[in-house]
Amino acid sequence: MFGWGKIWFRLPPKARCFFTLAIALVCGFFCILGEGLYFRARATLVQGTVVDHGSRGRPIVAYSWGGRVRRHEESGPSQDLAVGTAIGVYVPPEGPPNSRLDWTIGLLFLPSWFCLMPATFFTMCGVVETIRGRDNPLGRLVLLSLLVSRRG
Repeated sequence: MFGWGKIWFRLPPKARCFFTLAIALVCGFFCILGEGLYFRARATLVQGTVVDHGSRGRPIVAYSWGGRVRRHEESGPSQDLAVGTAIGVYVPPEGPPNSRLDWTIGLLFLPSWFCLMPATFFTMCGVVETIRGRDNPLGRLVLLSLLVSRRG
């Protein structure tokens, strides 16, 4: 019977370490993404308007909540929005101080930047360590498949 356990324990120890770190970072990606989706699921979406731009060019959005006009200044990465552009604002049940703007970059940037990019790096390091371990039959197999794919 062929299983992942046979492959895993044939890998060099350094490669296993790199792959373990990559797997942990991918799990972190899904946790952070899940937190963002959970926030959106329980928050209320209200309509806001870009009224100004902050010192770094990030939008400042005004929206109405509880009969008062509130302002939200984006702190993370943001799109280039002109003044007067309508945009959604997610306001959590706790109130406006923790509000977030409604756009994909805010949902995907943090998990992608801090989890998927390093996971890709660690995966590539694991592949390199696997190929370097030439006394390892799996390393020879990976090296052979890379050579064959280059010729074909």
